[in-house]
Amino acid sequence: MLRHRNFILLLLMIFIGYSCNSSSSSNQVSQKATQLSRSEAVPTQVIVEPVKEGLPVVKEGDSIIVVRSDNTRQVIQVLVGESSVQESTIPGYSQVMTGLVVRVSDGDTVVLLDADKTQHRIRLDGIDCPESKQSFGSKATQFVRDKIGNETVNVHYNKKDRYGRVLGVVVTQEGENINEALLANGLAWHYKYYNDNPVYAKLEQEAKDKKLNLWSEKNPIEPYEFRKMKKKK
Repeated sequence: MLRHRNFILLLLMIFIGYSCNSSSSSNQVSQKATQLSRSEAVPTQVIVEPVKEGLPVVKEGDSIIVVRSDNTRQVIQVLVGESSVQESTIPGYSQVMTGLVVRVSDGDTVVLLDADKTQHRIRLDGIDCPESKQSFGSKATQFVRDKIGNETVNVHYNKKDRYGRVLGVVVTQEGENINEALLANGLAWHYKYYNDNPVYAKLEQEAKDKKLNLWSEKNPIEPYEFRKMKKKK
């Protein structure tokens, strides 16, 4: 309720007091929006753009976007909500999608629900976990479920595969790289057919040397080969 009162006070101040100079009003609107966000500890993104018509709209969310018209009435529209797509900081990836992991299909495939309530199938890029009917397939799935099931994560990505899945690197809010964690724990192969990441190669080799999980077997079969054998049957 306090947040809503602050919004109403802000809007009343704008309607009553800022109907003259366009440039000075713009600065005052930005300052008020910034002060409001600091007092409420809400992450703020302030954008001032022309709006021809419309009434103020207030909804729950993480960001505040203030859009101001250039007419004398100074119409303010407050939209709350942050885009789920940002710019990636991981080399080789251009975008970041943030969302809640609502399903773990297997060790290298999860389903993400973004801020717009859209579901995305995510295929962890550069790695290949054992299939469900292979040794350590269930363990890899449970490993991912324990790490990020029902958790908010960031997915760094560029594109989708031929099945429509987003190919990406899944990173927890604490900064743990799940792709790398699977390799380091011997629960995934480095998918060298499509990825030449030297970090992945190093993590795979270290897990091999330690004989972790799938590397404890004498001749583990790569999922790629396992799938090919299944097709021939």
